[in-house]
Amino acid sequence: MADQKHGPAISREHRQAQKAPEAQETPEASITPETSPRTIRTKGATVTFNVSVPEGTGQLQRDVYLAGSLREFSPNLPDWDPSGLRMQKIDDSHWTITIMGQENAVVEYKYTLGDWKHIEKSAGCDDVPNRRLVTETLSTGPQTIQDTVEGWQNMAPCDT
Repeated sequence: MADQKHGPAISREHRQAQKAPEAQETPEASITPETSPRTIRTKGATVTFNVSVPEGTGQLQRDVYLAGSLREFSPNLPDWDPSGLRMQKIDDSHWTITIMGQENAVVEYKYTLGDWKHIEKSAGCDDVPNRRLVTETLSTGPQTIQDTVEGWQNMAPCDT
């Protein structure tokens, strides 16, 4: 019996039999290690930076940033921009950020409060040399860096 809207009545099995060759002729695209964005991402390194900052930093109403030779790690990251990579606030004294990039990259970096007038200082308010990291891929998860900032330039007690 013919259906005037859809043509002749066809059994479910017959429709499936008709579609099966089409599905076999046009298989779904397979994801290979060479073309998968997920694979490319895992071939690199993932680094989590955790930083403890001086008590009172949270009351400054400023964000903490990671600045450095980050393009060595990934060409999409800012290079020595004091406000280019804002970290996520965990609480008033702890900030974090996770970034992905190339394995075996040598990265120098500092922490800032968004500009070069507010960079990290030592407990004695001395300049802190650039921190240095060689990125690596770990099977256990991201490479985790635990840093401590002891003071900020132009913020008490380093405001003189």
